[in-house]
Amino acid sequence: LQKFMAMIESLDYEIGRLLDSIPQNVLDNTIIMFLGDNGTPGNLVQGFPKQKAKSTVYQGGIHVPMIVSGKGVTRVNEREDAMINVSAFYITIAQLAQPDAYPTNHINDSYTFKHLLSTSNEPKRTYNYMELGANQTIPSNVYTIRDLQYKIIYDADGNKEFFDLSADPFETNNLLLTDLSPEQVTIKQELELQMKSINGISFNNDA
Repeated sequence: LQKFMAMIESLDYEIGRLLDSIPQNVLDNTIIMFLGDNGTPGNLVQGFPKQKAKSTVYQGGIHVPMIVSGKGVTRVNEREDAMINVSAFYITIAQLAQPDAYPTNHINDSYTFKHLLSTSNEPKRTYNYMELGANQTIPSNVYTIRDLQYKIIYDADGNKEFFDLSADPFETNNLLLTDLSPEQVTIKQELELQMKSINGISFNNDA
């Protein structure tokens, strides 16, 4: 853990050196996007279940920090709770470079967050999708999609989980082991439909 914290401190220092080395006229025309990748390793994570950190689609593995600053960012020292997907960088950067490039504001699952740099009052992403392919640590393909409150996780072996992130941010209570309310059944089915529209995979819709 001490080495990990030292790495973070070193990264902070080196990014500072990088920004200080950029001429002011160039920096004035630059937007900086900084984000984490895929969570903290389980043996180092703090305040989160270690089995639900890096290399998982639980929030500890995919809900990572992002900071945006620079030209065109008029919201200073503000925190935004809107969902953003890494795929959004494609269309967002394209629009920043050429504002009229994509007037529809999305391409497939790439939804722009350009407007969030100046306001929090315009439409925001409704669903956020993520998947991981089987590898040395993941036994089978796993898929997840969420809205602002609920999240489903399915894997290729047929395992299913359904969480209320507002009441259960650490994803410890699988709602599929309880009786779902009619509203939760509807939300689960809608999330499944949205997942299918993205990856084309159908799942059994029993509650």
